[in-house]
Amino acid sequence: MKIHLQNQQTQQPLNLPMIHDLSQWIGSQIETPQQPWGDITLLLTDDTGITHFNREYFAKNHPTDVISFRHDPILGESNHLTGDLIINVQRAHEEGTQRGDRNFELAFYIAHGFDHLNGATDDTPQKRANMHRREKKWITHAREQGLIDHLFD
Repeated sequence: MKIHLQNQQTQQPLNLPMIHDLSQWIGSQIETPQQPWGDITLLLTDDTGITHFNREYFAKNHPTDVISFRHDPILGESNHLTGDLIINVQRAHEEGTQRGDRNFELAFYIAHGFDHLNGATDDTPQKRANMHRREKKWITHAREQGLIDHLFD
């Protein structure tokens, strides 16, 4: 798997190598991806940036925390799963500050995006609870390895 980071937000200083390593690690924790991972792009943005995508692709004119786009392999080309994660760093900072752990919140958004890329859905309360339980488990293990304590510089 190859992680591509694009930091388009300017409000929060970030530890991009740590975000890269965390993303790489989370991708490796997904036990049964339907195809091997290929290129995954993480676009780090703010409320304004993510609202643009939310409006363009989902007709919702408001910010959200994370948007995932999965790109299935093209017939005759590599069988690798690729995708884009649009992560709202501003929202992670604000929500994480209120909850007492900005780094956890940002890691949670990244994990949630990867879970969606792998095909998980949260369209019912039970599915959402299952996703959150799985993502929190990943983050707990990532924290034990020192992968989330300094995502915000």
